[in-house]
Amino acid sequence: VAADSELHTNLRRLMNGLRDAVPYIVLSLVYLAVRYFALKGLMRPLTPLSISTLILTWPSILAFYIRLLVWPFGLSVYYYTPYVTSPQVLNFVLPLLILIALALGFYFLSKRDRMVAFLSLWMVLLLLPVLNLSVFPKGELAHDRYLYVPSIAFCLLLAMAIRKLKAGSSMFLGLPVSQV
Repeated sequence: VAADSELHTNLRRLMNGLRDAVPYIVLSLVYLAVRYFALKGLMRPLTPLSISTLILTWPSILAFYIRLLVWPFGLSVYYYTPYVTSPQVLNFVLPLLILIALALGFYFLSKRDRMVAFLSLWMVLLLLPVLNLSVFPKGELAHDRYLYVPSIAFCLLLAMAIRKLKAGSSMFLGLPVSQV
């Protein structure tokens, strides 16, 4: 009975949120329709790619963006990011395993904390458009600018993780030294 009550509460909250989002959804749909008719499509592919090349390239591109989030050094205006046409350990298997491990980690963390769920979803949804690799010139699949908004969610997740550190009893500026 408690599960039904919680489900009902969650559904009501979802419906209230969707109701509040209707004006923005309508505005977005109008924008997409105008864009579609103005450009004779939503996007013009610069590089025609097979679906297999797209799917094989996705893990390496996403792993590249994760590396930039975690270790933002060696930044550049352009990154040479080749298409993956045949799965190999370094260009497909390893990035895929990293993505699976991160997805499972965020999934289990999300079950305990709604903010983790929200921020994880924020990062994933805002990186989805970069997976349409056919709209980029060959070899220029990744750019720092696609991480601007997802990096906000990443930084908030990192701050939440640091906030949970409570090693030691030493304090500095009113916080445990491990957090500072």
